[in-house]
Amino acid sequence: MADPANAGRFGPALLTLSGVLAFALLAPVAGVALSTWLLALLALYAAGNRWLPAALIACGLTLLLLALFVLGLQVPFQLPPPVLTPWLAGLANWPWPTLT
Repeated sequence: MADPANAGRFGPALLTLSGVLAFALLAPVAGVALSTWLLALLALYAAGNRWLPAALIACGLTLLLLALFVLGLQVPFQLPPPVLTPWLAGLANWPWPTLT
């Protein structure tokens, strides 16, 4: 029986645990989208992926989560960070130029 690639190494386990803790602490503050992306990024990097492929996969997983839970199941998540919510709401009232 072959030994696992990460046997005896604590780095990947610590990265995964830090991703879960970051999600739990950041979800109320930074929103679900950013927290999910960070969790997926840290877990994928811990699995041995490089940063760029891990970031791309994390973006895909975050979009899948948003599509499934927010659009499909209509779960009311705090998507953007609460700090940006008034700013984003103000963009709707901005006098955008029209092309005529």
